[in-house]
Order: sequence, then structure tokens, then C-alpha cells
Amino acid sequence: MTIKIGVIVAEDCNEGWIENLLDYLYGRQWLAFVAIDRTSRVSPSAHYAWGVCAYFNWDARRNAHVLPVSSTKSWEYWLENVADPHLIGLVHYRPGQALPECNVILDLAVNSSTEHAAACALWRLDPCPVQSSATRGVVLERIMAHQTTSMLKLVSHSVDSTHVIDQRSIRLDLNSPARSVADLGKAVVGLVADNLVRWQRTGIEPGASSVVVFEPLKRAKTTTLGVALMLARRVQDTRRHRDVRRQWSVATLNAALAPDSANWHEPPLHMDIADPFPVWVDERLYVFVESMDLNHGRGQISVFTDVDQQGFVAPQVVLERPFHLSFPVVFEHKGVWFMLPEQSESGRVSLYRNTRFPDEWVFERDLLPDFPGLDTIPLWHDDRWWLFTTARSGTNIDNNLHIFHANSLDAEFQPLAVNPVKSSLGSSRMAGHFFRKNGQLMRPAQNGCRTYGGGIVLNRVDHLTVTDYKETQVKSLDPFLSPYLEGLHTLNYAGDIAVVDGVRRLPGQGSRWR
Repeated sequence: MTIKIGVIVAEDCNEGWIENLLDYLYGRQWLAFVAIDRTSRVSPSAHYAWGVCAYFNWDARRNAHVLPVSSTKSWEYWLENVADPHLIGLVHYRPGQALPECNVILDLAVNSSTEHAAACALWRLDPCPVQSSATRGVVLERIMAHQTTSMLKLVSHSVDSTHVIDQRSIRLDLNSPARSVADLGKAVVGLVADNLVRWQRTGIEPGASSVVVFEPLKRAKTTTLGVALMLARRVQDTRRHRDVRRQWSVATLNAALAPDSANWHEPPLHMDIADPFPVWVDERLYVFVESMDLNHGRGQISVFTDVDQQGFVAPQVVLERPFHLSFPVVFEHKGVWFMLPEQSESGRVSLYRNTRFPDEWVFERDLLPDFPGLDTIPLWHDDRWWLFTTARSGTNIDNNLHIFHANSLDAEFQPLAVNPVKSSLGSSRMAGHFFRKNGQLMRPAQNGCRTYGGGIVLNRVDHLTVTDYKETQVKSLDPFLSPYLEGLHTLNYAGDIAVVDGVRRLPGQGSRWR
């Protein structure tokens, strides 16, 4: 099925994420037209004080090196130099004017004073990142109220009804409101693209979302005085924590996860150790991990040997590549050991085969050659291989759970038509191998609502087929093992032993590794 989508943009808003979205739609041959809305923008709301504007401008300059920048001089320029000459560009569009036929119109101009004339559904965003005054006010209010997430909704408007198609929680950068607004913009690309791809695969137009995400209704009035006080607190917190280093490490403990059974590895100050995956071979416990030397800044895969007898002693590097490696999923199939490490920087999910255990691994093949999968977990279930992974796409990397399937490890993996099967910052990204508890298949997932690696959620798999997936959240785990109480994002079992990772604070060490 071919989807044709029209996009309405504001003449004076050339943001980088809009250009990326248009490029994506044009590359898929889904773009029907671009209508340039020349009417005046929505005026700033009354509570949007000059202090808020000044703070955002200062913050944007401070973070200019990481904020998205558009190369588009104007949308007319984009139509002339990027898009196909036959693409219909309505450069003199006014709200109320008739639009060409298409399947759906995406309104990024958000002129609230009028409704665009459309015979099909109109998609809008709430909050829309280009509506700078309103969006900045909302984001700043949530940051001032110490909220760590904000909701982004894709809403469908028609003559008969209005409903939420999909929604995502986006983690806020509490140190930078400007980056938070930019992240909302980048998240739009993934949100819109995911729903269009699902529409194309299923042939069914997205309806009302069945996912209801709770968002605390905290508010803090954005006055100039309030912004000044927040900025003063931010400077004080930055000075207090600038010399603090957050270090990851790993621990073994019993299957009941009793805190007094934890045995932590003590890495050197320049090392981070995370993502532990244990296996028993010849009655010896091996724990594969990501090892990160801060002097080099790229993850490698290492292994601890005889952990059950010696504890964590001198990890050995067993796999390194010119890109970052982590999350070393090790599993056995037909008497051969395989590894499926996270290497999303390479743009693919690759399988490695062992030639001498545990230290020699060779490239076998790409399981997902065009998918930058994060933390991919393989599962053999109902005579079929399944891959559970999240896509490295803008700020949605922890937010989308995709499933692929094949009848053998040598076959081509196919996506579920309903991908992503889950959109939740709190329980999408994988946190370890599947395991069984009381006969039920459990999926550990990362809870990234508070911060990256902020905890683990255990989900019971209720239904898994080539057409659908359903699960139920049954338990959540916050960091609980002292002194690593700042984070937790991997849990795995090997017999009666469990392994986890965690983060601790090292005061006085931060400036040495920056």
C-alpha cells in the first residue's frame, strides 16, 4: 500500500527536525505536497515572561553544538532544490484553501485560529515543538516542577471526532529546557514514521490509541522571578556535582535477589563495567560484560572467568570493533555458542560465532542488516526465532519495542506488521534475557522514565504470534544494592545465580575523565 501524506509548514519556522521529517517522507515517496502557511503565528501566551525567553535564548546558545540545525533557507528553497519538480508545493497557501487529495495531512503550522480545509483526517502534535511560546512554557513548567518526562501526542482531527493516535513519553533534560524542546522535535520523526509504517504494513489507518500513559499534573508558574531562582539553583547544583563521576559495575547475587548476597566488582577508576550476561560452561561460570575505558571512550566486550570460584577477577577483552559494543547476549544453538552484541552505531544487528570459548569470536552474518537495533535479545519460542529490539532513532531510542521473526537462525527475519509493538519509556528497551517464573515467560525491560538506566520492569508475555504481541507488567525493580543506588538496567540468571549492574557516585573523580 502506498500512503500519500500532505504536510503544512509555517513559513517562518525552518527547524532541523522538520527538514528531516520531510526528507524521510520524500525518500519513501509518501510526500504528496508541502503547503506553506503564510499566516501570522500564534502570539505568545501571557504568562510567557521576557525572562523565560531570555533564559531559553541563553540556554540555546550554550547548547548550540548539540541542537539540530536546518540547512533549509526557506521551504520554497527546499521544494526547488531537494524535492522533485513535480511535487506540488503550495507556496501561497492560506488556511481554508482547498488542498490536493491525499491519505492524511500533517499540520506542523498549528495555526489555532482556523481549521485547514481537508477532506481527510488532519494529524497534529500536542505539544507541537514549532509552537515555541506554548511548548517552551509547558516544558519549562514541568522542569521547574522536577518532572523528568513530558508527553508527546499524535492527535487526529476530523469533522466527526478527535482522538489520540499514539503517544510517547520523552525524557526531559532538567539542565537544559532548550535541549528538551529540541528533543521533542526530533521525537516527532520517529512518532510519525512509526505510525505511517504500521499503516502501510497493515493497510489499516491508525485509530485511537489503547495505550493510556499517566502523566502527573504538576504545574509551576513560569514567572521571571521563578526562572531566575531556577537558574540560580541550576548553577549551584552544577558546581556541586561537577567533580562527581558516575561509575557502572556488576554484581552476582542469589536468585532471590537478596541484597546481603551481592558481590560487587570494584573496577579501576577509569573503567565502567555493565550489561552482565552469565553462562555455565564445563561447570564454570563465565560473565560477559561491556567494558568501557574512559581514556578511549568506546565499549568493548570482555569476559570474567570462574566467577563462581574466584569472583570478578581481571576481565579479558574478547571482542572489539571500530564502533561501540555493549550488551553481549551469549547463547548456545545446536552445540555452537553465538553472541549478539549491541552495535547500533554500525546501523545493523550482527551475529558472531565462537571458534574457541570464551575468547575467539568471528563475524557470522547480519540478522538485521538495515536496522540499528539497541539491546537485541533472541528468543526461541513456538518453533520460531524472535528478535526483540529497540530502534536507534533520535530521542525515541528507549521508547519503541520492535519484534522480528524467522523459522531458523539462517533465514531472513521479518518484522511484525504492528511494529513497534510497544511505545513506552518505562518498559520497552530490553534489560536482559527472557526467563521463566512459575512457568510463565518473563521479559525484563528498562525503566527510563526517571533517568537512563533508572530501573527494571518485569513483563509477563501473554501472547506472541507473527501478527501480534501482548504483555502485562507484573513487577518493577528500582536500584536496591548499596552503594550502587544511582541506576540499574540489566538483570540475568544462570541457574541459582543472578547478575545485575548498577551505578554509584564517586565524589572528586568527575573532572579527571571529562
